[in-house]
Amino acid sequence: CDGAGETAVIRITAENGAYGLGETDAPPNVISALLETPTAHIWSRSIGDLLLGENALEVERLWDHVYEGTIYHGRRGLGIMLLSAIDIALHDLRGKLLGVPAFRLLGGAARQAVIPYATLFPSMPQGRSWEEVRRRCVQLMEKALGLGFKAVEMEMLFDDLITDRQ
Repeated sequence: CDGAGETAVIRITAENGAYGLGETDAPPNVISALLETPTAHIWSRSIGDLLLGENALEVERLWDHVYEGTIYHGRRGLGIMLLSAIDIALHDLRGKLLGVPAFRLLGGAARQAVIPYATLFPSMPQGRSWEEVRRRCVQLMEKALGLGFKAVEMEMLFDDLITDRQ
């Protein structure tokens, strides 16, 4: 259940060399296949054909352009996940081209500060005892505290190791 290997990073580069980064938690090989899909017809177009030569400052128009151009293969699931990563990368690139942080272009700061948190997952039991899993949970919490986190999210998936009552 470790999703770290399921993250695709998208880089969109402008003619002047500036680039924007976006990411999506999706299998990189599938995202790569979607990016490399050639144009078949007006509703199944290549992402490259849709974006190359376009004005990177027109993020909203480009979102619509890609959405409409990938009707056959992009309207759900992984296609939308890829479109999200492209959208993030374009917002990042627009901010860099204009010399303004992307959050300002999206309406400004919603709050003065945020509290970062660590997501902790001791993995599925995989033959370990309840005590071993519990000990791993404590180790992860101690590590997060040692790194300075003040908040954590703990994924507690114990399968049939213990009952709901326990």
